[in-house]
Order: sequence, then structure tokens, then C-alpha cells
Amino acid sequence: MRIICLLFAMLQGLMAQPLTMLPKQALVPCGQTLQLRIPGQDPKAFRWQADRGTVDESGLFTAPGQYGPCRINATDWQDVNRTVSVEIRAVEIRLQSSPELVLKPREEGRIQVELAFRGGELDRKLLWAYGKRQSEDDAAGAAPPMPHEGRVDATGWVRAPSEEGVYPVEIVLATDPRIRTVTLLRVFRPRPGRVNPQGDPVSVRVQPDKSECRAGEHQSFSATVIGADLELVAWSIAAGPKDGELDPQGVFRTPQPGKYRIRATSIAYPECWAEAEVTVESSVKSVKEEEATKANRLGITIVPGPRQTYVILGGWDGEQISGEVLLHDSMAGTFQPCGALQVPRARSLAVPLSDGTVLVVGGIGGKGSTPLRDAERLDPERKVSWRVGAPKWFHIGGLLQPLPGGSALLLGGHEPQGQPCGAEVFDPATAAFRTVDERPWPVHAASVRLKDGRVLILGGELNQKPVAVLWSFDPGKGTFTPFGKLAQARSRFTATLLWDEKELVAIGGRGAQGALATAERIDLAKGLSSPAGRMPAPRERHAAILIPTGQILVFGGGDGPRASKTMEDWNPDSGTFQVRSQMGIGVWLPVLFLNLDGGVFVQGLPEDNLAKNPLPGIWRLWD
Repeated sequence: MRIICLLFAMLQGLMAQPLTMLPKQALVPCGQTLQLRIPGQDPKAFRWQADRGTVDESGLFTAPGQYGPCRINATDWQDVNRTVSVEIRAVEIRLQSSPELVLKPREEGRIQVELAFRGGELDRKLLWAYGKRQSEDDAAGAAPPMPHEGRVDATGWVRAPSEEGVYPVEIVLATDPRIRTVTLLRVFRPRPGRVNPQGDPVSVRVQPDKSECRAGEHQSFSATVIGADLELVAWSIAAGPKDGELDPQGVFRTPQPGKYRIRATSIAYPECWAEAEVTVESSVKSVKEEEATKANRLGITIVPGPRQTYVILGGWDGEQISGEVLLHDSMAGTFQPCGALQVPRARSLAVPLSDGTVLVVGGIGGKGSTPLRDAERLDPERKVSWRVGAPKWFHIGGLLQPLPGGSALLLGGHEPQGQPCGAEVFDPATAAFRTVDERPWPVHAASVRLKDGRVLILGGELNQKPVAVLWSFDPGKGTFTPFGKLAQARSRFTATLLWDEKELVAIGGRGAQGALATAERIDLAKGLSSPAGRMPAPRERHAAILIPTGQILVFGGGDGPRASKTMEDWNPDSGTFQVRSQMGIGVWLPVLFLNLDGGVFVQGLPEDNLAKNPLPGIWRLWD
């Protein structure tokens, strides 16, 4: 009996021991599986659950199709108090390499690889080897050496074998052998002349032979080699302005307008080639002259209006500050009168409220460009405006963001004498502002509004010094909470939410030492910042907008006395910038707005027109 009691006590002791699930942390590619286990336990004795993805009774977890954290719980069927959980991160990983690399015997070259990753931090080390390993457990050294004195090093640099043939090279992600790709190394000796061994002529044909596209767009070409036993070609730009790009698959792209000749040369018979002509037009298209002149005013404010239109408020027309309001239909390219403001103003702050009206605050007015401390509301449908209560501060260089229920947050900026301003909220029920925070808030900060109603405030300047702190405003509680820091203090920058609203990207601006070319990506759940690439040149006082492709378009602004004349886009997959177009114009303080068809319109001050005519224009940026 004593032995039975002792065994029972030991069993209870074992059951009371804390449970551990392994692995405790892991990254799993979206859609792939990971075997979880509880040491010393039968997995079928537990009820497995996952908040994202799926997990079966054996603990086999399948990651969801969207990247992000996943929590997996296991609960003892016999004792619900015995439970254990881990957090696994589903990540998006894409490893691609050029399908083929063609070299002459003993020639050297590099295999091009793209590794895109989202959802966590990744060790990007790659393993390179000749041949294809039979299992995921094989080490890189298990593959045989490349024959005929060929070799591939740890960076993808290849020395071709001395004999013709096709040699597979496999690339594997070191931390996850399931992620792999193969490039075929084709070694080929070029043939002299334009006739094959059978006496037939060899020729090359390129399609399309003539084409047109806009700067920044991609134009694909295909080539056919007739009479050769190897149909591969080498692509090159035979003529045209600089900055053109042509990849090994014949896809052409350039930011520079002009005429280009694209050449395809037979690899087997280098004396045989053909060319195509492509005319590249500017990415900028002016709105109709007779319509655009209606909006040719400095310091206008543009906000979304009813039925996919835009409301254009005030501005300076070259002689006086205007109170005119225009309704712009970007699809039709028309500008229609939409009433007038109670007070003519330029450089005002304005936001659309939830009831369809527009709240307009401050700006400058009068003959001497006097700062205004007032507010009014505009109904674009009824074409009427009316005065509302004035804010406590001027908020020059401040922020205005809509809040749920028709209210709005007015924050930061400075007084005419330079003193920083606090924060206040517009209450539609009382048509007045109420103070919610007396402390000084930055000037020239950035802000974004989330779907849950919160407003995020980022960076800016205090006492003429850039700051890095990030704040979150909760409209329900009326409180501000710090939630992180920028990696680099900055002001006069852009902050753009990505489509999933889990991250935002801060681009450019002014730092402690001048204009910045850097960008950073901020995880809104953790308040953590990570590098997000670098622009070719610094920018401040620019604009950025998220376009339907998921990229962020960056336009205008610059560094020093000259505005940038390039348009760039930021790729969320690679975290890098690429010049989309050479615009031919530099624009300060642009305003970007998106059209229904995906086109982007811009309004701003063309730098080159300052001496002749200090009036802005409205252009369409074709993407």
C-alpha cells in the first residue's frame, strides 16, 4: 500500500511540473509548417489551438498566409489548469535568382539574387553550391565540386567551367533550408560569322520593334533567334539618354524621357543582332490650361470632397489672398466654384469631418499676410461656410487631424512670436475648441490617423531642434501616450501608413545636421524603428503618398536652394528607393492626391517658374 501511495505521489509530482513547448520562438514562412512538441508529453493528450494559422492534434502548426505573430496554446484535456503557449512569427520570405547565367568557358560573373522578407528579423546568409542537394538536411559542403575547374563562392560569384554545358547552382537560405532556388549556369562558346554549321543564315528579331511609354513605366521586349541552336540573347541599350535600365529578360525602364534603341545580340552568334526603338515621354502631364489656371494659387489647401472629388481652399493668386473655394473632379479634369470662405486665407489647416463638412483653421490673411487665429466650417454640397469658435493658439506649422464623431485634433506649431503651442480638440456640439494638453508640442511634426480613431504624432522641432519621440492620442480618453522613438530625430518629413496599418514609413526631413536622405520603418505594435533604405539625395519639405501598388511615391522638396527634379518610389518588399522619373521640374511644398484610376495629381510651386511667374500649377503624375 505504501508503494502504491508513493507511486501516486510521484505521478502527481510529475504532472505538477511546469510544461514547456518547443521551440519557444521561431520564424515560419507563410503557408509552411512547424512541428511543435511538449517534452515528455503525448501531444494527443492536449487540446491545441492557434489564434492565426492552424495546428493539428499532433502539434503540427501551419502558418497563415499573412505575416505577423501567431500564438499557439496547448491545454491538458484532463486538467484545464495545465496549459502552455508559445508565440511563433509567420513571415513572408521570397528568394529569387536569375533563371540562367550564360558565360563563356572560364569567364566570371555573378548570379543575381533577390531576398525579400517581411514580418521579423532575418539572418540573410545564403549557401551556394553546385548541383541540387537531395534533402533539406544536407550541408552546403555536401554538394560535389563543380567540374572542369568551375566554382561558385559564398557571394554568388561564379567562374565558369572550361567545358560547354549546363551546370545547376542552388542557393539556400542558411537559417531555413526549405527556402531555396536554382540558377542554371550555361557555358557556351560563341560561334563566328552569321551562318550556322548547316549553312543556314542566323538572324535576330525583336518585338515590338517600335513602342512608346512614359518615364518610370516598364516596357517589355522579346527576342527570337532564328537558325541558332542557342536562342538566348544579351540585351543592351544601344542609344539614348543615360539612366536607362534593361534587365536580362528584356524589361526596359528609365526615369529620363527621350528616344532609345534597345539591342538584342545573339549569345551564340555575337555578330547577329537586332534593335527596337522606344520613345519615352515625361511622367508629368499638365491639366488643361484653361482649367488649371483657376487653381493657380500659392498656399492653397486641398482636402477630399464628396463623391471622389477634391476641395481646393483659398490661396494667393499673385495679387491678393483669395477666399474662393473650388471643387475639382480629377476624373473629368474640371474645376467648379463651390462657394467662398468667410475669411480669405492661404496656408490654412483643413480636414474633412465625418458629417461631410470641412473644418478650416488658421493660415494667413489680409494684405500683410497676417497670421490668423480663427476657424470656420464649409459644406461643399450646399456651397456655404460659417464661422465657429476660435482656437486658443495660432498653431503656425501645426497639425490638424479628424477624430470620430465629427471632432478634430489641433496640435503643435508656434505663435507669431515663436512660442510653441499646446493641443486642443474641436467639439462639433459646441462649435468650439477645448484645450486637452497645455504642454508645448513640436512644430513641423508628422501625424497619421488610424482606423480605430487614434492619432499618432511623430518627431518635429522644439526650440529649433529636431525631436524623435512618438506619441499616440486616444480620443476616447483625451490623453497622450508615448509609444516609442524614431531612430533619427527629424522634422519636415513625411509619415505614410502601409496598407495593413501595422507599419508606417518616415521619409527624409531635417535632422540636427541638415536635410536627411534616410527612411525608417516603424512597427506600430511595438513602437520600434528599423532602417528602411536611403534616397539618392536628401529631401525636406517634400510629399509622399501610398499608391495602389503598395509603393510609396516621393515627390518634390529637396536640400538647399534647389528643389529635387526626381520622383522616387519606395518598395515595401525590398525596403529600397528607386528613381521613377526625371521630372524636369523641381517643386517645393507639393500636395499629392490620388485619383480613382490610380493616377497621382500634384499641386505645388515649380521652382523654375519663380522668376517668370510665381504661380503654381496642377499636374498629373502618370504611374
